[in-house]
Formats: sequence, C-alpha cells, structure tokens
Amino acid sequence: MCGCAAIAGIDQFSEGPCAGGDCDGGGVDAPKTDAPIDQQNQDVVQPDTSTNDSGGGNDASDSGSGNDGGGSDCGATNTALNCSACGVSCDVLTSNSATCNGATCVYASCHQGYSDCNTNAPNADGCECNTPGCCSGSCQTTHANGVGQNFYDCVAQGTHNVTQANEACAAYTGNQAACSTFSCTGPGSNMVVCGSSSNLCVCWNYSGSNIGHALSSGTSTCYCPASTDATWN
Repeated sequence: MCGCAAIAGIDQFSEGPCAGGDCDGGGVDAPKTDAPIDQQNQDVVQPDTSTNDSGGGNDASDSGSGNDGGGSDCGATNTALNCSACGVSCDVLTSNSATCNGATCVYASCHQGYSDCNTNAPNADGCECNTPGCCSGSCQTTHANGVGQNFYDCVAQGTHNVTQANEACAAYTGNQAACSTFSCTGPGSNMVVCGSSSNLCVCWNYSGSNIGHALSSGTSTCYCPASTDATWN
C-alpha cells in the first residue's frame, strides 16, 4: 500500500514524497497528504469586509449618511419642522410664530389662555399648559369655584382658606373688591366669602362644619351654604 487513500478533491491531487513506497515504513498510509488542498477548498468563500456592499446594509463607512436602507436625510435641523433633529417639529396648535435656532423652538407668543411652562430644549410642546400662568416650570392648578367658573394658582386642589375663597369669589364677580368676608349664624362656626354679580349673591364657605361648599342664592341676599350645596376646590 504505497499510494495515498482516495479523498475528496482527488482531481487536484499530486503525489508527495512517499509516492511508490511506504511513507512511514509501517505500511500505514499518510492520510493528510492533501491537507493543504482541502484547506484551500474550504476557504474559497471569504467574508465580505467591504464597506461598499450592494446589499444596502448599514456599514461603518456609510452610517449617519442618511442615505442607506430606508432612511433619508431631512436636511437642515434649524427649521420649525426639524428643530435640533429630524422629525422634531415645533408646536403650531397653541403657539404663535414658531421658529428654531438649531437647538430649541422659539415662540413669539401663546394662544389666549395658554402658557409655555416647560421651556427645556427642544421645547417642541410649545405652549402646553391650558392655564394663564406657570408654577416653577409646571402648569398652574385649575380650580373650580362651584358655580361655573375656574381660577388658577399654584395651590393644590382641595385647599380651603380665606385666600382661596376670595379667588373663587373673584372668578365669579370678576373683581376681588366685590368680595367680602362674613361669619354665619347658627352652629358650626362657619365662615364665608360672599360676592355679587348681576345682583345675584354667592357665598363660599372656607371654615367650619360646611367647609368647601358654595351657595348661589339666586337673589341679591347672601346665604351661607349647607353641607348639601355645591362644592368648590
């Protein structure tokens, strides 16, 4: 047995130095004579390291170009449609005359009743608060006075004191000077702020057993509310 065993790729086989005789003197064939040829055949397909492949992939050379795959370059990022980044649009619903300086949206003014409280860049939400003012970067608290009007401040809902009662009254009368403080007769130690509009009196209880209630008398005469009357916050 002087020849090497038949293997894959034999058509490329060339005899080695053992041709015609025993390679190791023990009558054992040398099975790895063609190892260099096998290795060559297995390495025919090499990994593609080119950055200019035709598959549209995100190669290192073209990342950020905005022109590969499904992406596209939006152009300048100092416009109201693309402010600081592609797709970051400035508010046009509650804000007026939006522009962009490249880092953040800038607004000329807000629609009536709205405020721009969160001004952190890029400020795309614009005049996001449906309140006339702000509270340290947040929207004001919206209160209901119990008879159809709202008032706004930085105090939590459900706070009942003479100051809040006067604000509730001013929202009804439109004039703080038209509001006055009274004590109620009877049990409960109730205190109220009352005010009139169109000759109709409303009272807001801010202390006592009926705290947090409001009463519209329907006349020019003012009455203290009971615990079953409307509430204000």
